[in-house]
Amino acid sequence: MAIDQLKQVLQIRKDATRAEWALPLGLRMQGVFETMWFNSKEFIDAYYERGEYRPLAKQNVVAFKALFKAVREAAKQ
Repeated sequence: MAIDQLKQVLQIRKDATRAEWALPLGLRMQGVFETMWFNSKEFIDAYYERGEYRPLAKQNVVAFKALFKAVREAAKQ
């Protein structure tokens, strides 16, 4: 889902250059939003694979890392 949202942001930015009315929206699409339903310590522990954390935290870390890998790849283009 995170990768699909990134693709949508990138497409909106691209399409914003096609029409004057779309430019304000394209300029506002500046980043991504990550929601997690547990504390940040658990996310950090899962990110660095230390301590105890629930599988949900690990799933969020996997999605987060994949998303930012895609962001870095998109920035190269």
